[in-house]
Amino acid sequence: MKLGLCSIGAPSADEIKRVLLDPEIWERETDDHCGPASSFPGLPDTVRCLGGYVEDAIIGLAMTHKTEVGTKIHFAVLRPYRAHARAFLMRALEILGPVYCDIPECYRAVINFALHAGFVATGRAGRYLKHGISHQRTRLCRS
Repeated sequence: MKLGLCSIGAPSADEIKRVLLDPEIWERETDDHCGPASSFPGLPDTVRCLGGYVEDAIIGLAMTHKTEVGTKIHFAVLRPYRAHARAFLMRALEILGPVYCDIPECYRAVINFALHAGFVATGRAGRYLKHGISHQRTRLCRS
């Protein structure tokens, strides 16, 4: 599916690892309870994963899984492709439907990105421990 210069498809296991094990993405996506990137076993079968592509290169992932609250999304885009992040997210949301995310408040730019993409802050969602510091998380929903 084409979206300007960005298309969406099913990523391979190697593409998933290429994105998730990127040092910057690993740093942001994991908390103090996760092991090192070298210990990453792969995504569980319960995670649905869409890949974003520019000129056949993987640029990022939109990953969802069901929880007791609904469908939770985790979104990650490699730094060189951040200019395509919004287009990728909007197309992924068309495919995925209503979702929610919990973003640590220490990542204010990520919260703002979600708000500009039509997510609505609906409250607090527990804490996130990073480098020994506990951060509040904000729950954002998009229907």
